[in-house]
Amino acid sequence: LQNKDTLSKSDPMCVMHLKDAHGRWAEIARTEVIQNNLNPKFSKKIEIDFLFETVQHVRFTLYDVDSPNKSLDQQDFLGFHETTLGKIVGSKGSCLMEPLASSKGASDKRYGTIKVLAEEVQGTNDALRFTLSGTKLATKDWLGKGDKYIRIKRKRKDGGLDVVYETEVIKNSKDPAWRAIELPLQKINLGQMDMPIVFELWDWNAMSSHDFMGQVVCTVQDLVKGTGPASFPFKKPKGNVQDTKDRGLLNITHVQLVHQPTFFEYVAGGCRINIL
Repeated sequence: LQNKDTLSKSDPMCVMHLKDAHGRWAEIARTEVIQNNLNPKFSKKIEIDFLFETVQHVRFTLYDVDSPNKSLDQQDFLGFHETTLGKIVGSKGSCLMEPLASSKGASDKRYGTIKVLAEEVQGTNDALRFTLSGTKLATKDWLGKGDKYIRIKRKRKDGGLDVVYETEVIKNSKDPAWRAIELPLQKINLGQMDMPIVFELWDWNAMSSHDFMGQVVCTVQDLVKGTGPASFPFKKPKGNVQDTKDRGLLNITHVQLVHQPTFFEYVAGGCRINIL
């Protein structure tokens, strides 16, 4: 992206608009602001209904946000791209990468490029409830047993990883037990039971960067088909070389799929509603 700041880098934000039946553009959502980054990767997801039989025109506009209290027309324009949802979904891997255009509509390499990934969301009313703990976890600390936390990621369609949750840090323990977790399936795996989920083990440090200690890769299907607690060894990915070092175990217990009924399911099930 273009750099609009003098002493630092741009603070980009992306705003998505949808064209209505009357040709007017309406804002659908906007991402978070990423500070000092010309290659931002926005973490906020935007959900929109895809209508197969309708041409849905969408516009993505990038701004350099210097003051969140100002309106969009007071922010620095970084470029835009206009397309359709059908073109995004129909792209290879449902991933569209196109150059940004100037305010006059002409594509210009100076403005950089935008990458939009579309993924289908299923199981929007279901959640996964589980508990994480560790057994004999490795540490890099000279003194103490390490301060551990788990970072949960899901694998995107393009092979990248998105962080969906981080546990609290458990201080000075090789056998930590974290608080129970409940995550919507649409967040952890888009409702697809066979989508890989990555559980990364990190050793927290106060004075330096945190240490990556290993990871476990599994699916929700692996967890719910078991009849009891599941334990997986932490491994560090090393290409084709097998990691044989003992880094401890991740225990995933009390796994439960939770369904939140919709209003219509309540009605279909014979729920009585009193209007007062």
